[in-house]
Amino acid sequence: MKLRYRTVTCDSCQVLVINNHICHEHGCPEAYKDEVRECKWCGSNFKPENNDQQFCCDDCNEAYYN
Repeated sequence: MKLRYRTVTCDSCQVLVINNHICHEHGCPEAYKDEVRECKWCGSNFKPENNDQQFCCDDCNEAYYN
Protein backbone atom coordinates (compact mmCIF):
# COMPACT_ATOMS: atom_id res chain seq x y z
CA MET A 1 0.00 0.00 0.00
CA LYS A 2 1.44 3.33 -1.07
CA LEU A 3 0.63 6.30 1.17
CA ARG A 4 0.01 9.65 -0.45
CA TYR A 5 0.87 12.87 1.33
CA ARG A 6 -0.35 16.35 0.60
CA THR A 7 0.46 19.68 2.12
CA VAL A 8 -2.43 21.91 3.08
CA THR A 9 -1.96 25.47 4.28
CA CYS A 10 -4.21 28.27 5.45
CA ASP A 11 -3.24 31.91 5.93
CA SER A 12 -5.72 32.34 8.80
CA CYS A 13 -5.19 29.27 11.03
CA GLN A 14 -3.23 26.12 11.73
CA VAL A 15 -4.94 23.63 9.42
CA LEU A 16 -4.53 19.85 9.60
CA VAL A 17 -5.67 16.85 7.63
CA ILE A 18 -7.34 14.10 9.67
CA ASN A 19 -8.37 10.92 7.85
CA ASN A 20 -8.02 12.80 4.55
CA HIS A 21 -10.39 15.61 5.66
CA ILE A 22 -9.15 19.18 5.87
CA CYS A 23 -9.79 20.59 9.37
CA HIS A 24 -9.49 24.31 10.08
CA GLU A 25 -9.47 25.81 13.55
CA HIS A 26 -12.87 26.79 14.96
CA GLY A 27 -13.83 30.24 13.69
CA CYS A 28 -11.39 30.32 10.76
CA PRO A 29 -12.71 32.80 8.17
CA GLU A 30 -11.22 30.75 5.32
CA ALA A 31 -12.82 27.39 6.24
CA TYR A 32 -15.64 27.71 3.65
CA LYS A 33 -13.11 27.35 0.81
CA ASP A 34 -12.73 23.64 1.53
CA GLU A 35 -16.46 22.91 1.94
CA VAL A 36 -18.79 21.29 -0.54
CA ARG A 37 -22.30 22.68 -0.16
CA GLU A 38 -25.67 21.70 -1.53
CA CYS A 39 -27.54 24.29 -3.60
CA LYS A 40 -30.75 25.42 -1.86
CA TRP A 41 -32.66 25.39 -5.16
CA CYS A 42 -31.49 22.50 -7.36
CA GLY A 43 -29.67 20.34 -4.79
CA SER A 44 -26.41 20.02 -6.74
CA ASN A 45 -23.10 20.11 -4.90
CA PHE A 46 -20.75 23.06 -5.38
CA LYS A 47 -17.70 24.72 -3.83
CA PRO A 48 -18.61 28.21 -2.58
CA GLU A 49 -16.73 31.28 -3.78
CA ASN A 50 -17.61 33.24 -0.61
CA ASN A 51 -18.80 32.40 2.88
CA ASP A 52 -22.42 33.48 2.29
CA GLN A 53 -23.01 31.62 -1.01
CA GLN A 54 -26.05 29.32 -0.85
CA PHE A 55 -26.70 28.67 -4.54
CA CYS A 56 -24.56 27.03 -7.22
CA CYS A 57 -25.30 29.70 -9.86
CA ASP A 58 -27.12 32.97 -10.45
CA ASP A 59 -30.01 31.17 -12.18
CA CYS A 60 -30.76 29.14 -9.03
CA ASN A 61 -30.51 32.26 -6.88
CA GLU A 62 -32.98 34.10 -9.11
CA ALA A 63 -35.38 31.14 -9.31
CA TYR A 64 -35.36 30.71 -5.51
CA TYR A 65 -36.19 34.36 -4.77
CA ASN A 66 -38.76 34.86 -7.59
